[in-house]
Amino acid sequence: MLIRLRVKLKEVLREKNLTEEKLADFTLIDLDVITKLAEGYTEHLTVEDLEMIATTLGITDIRELLELVDIDDFSKEQGLLM
Repeated sequence: MLIRLRVKLKEVLREKNLTEEKLADFTLIDLDVITKLAEGYTEHLTVEDLEMIATTLGITDIRELLELVDIDDFSKEQGLLM
């Protein structure tokens, strides 16, 4: 089984009633990066961005924002074929 890191940003933003645009404004992280992270992609994720997002959203337990998922499940969720 292969695993992948998934960012749960879309869910967290929904819970906190925030938009990707507002988060980009608050964190000064490029909106394109925030959008990709909200879609679950981690290629653009840096530790600094993760820290800024967690701080801005008041997250103290990183499991609220990140999870490890089976790559096959992730691919199905994203509509990708691997």
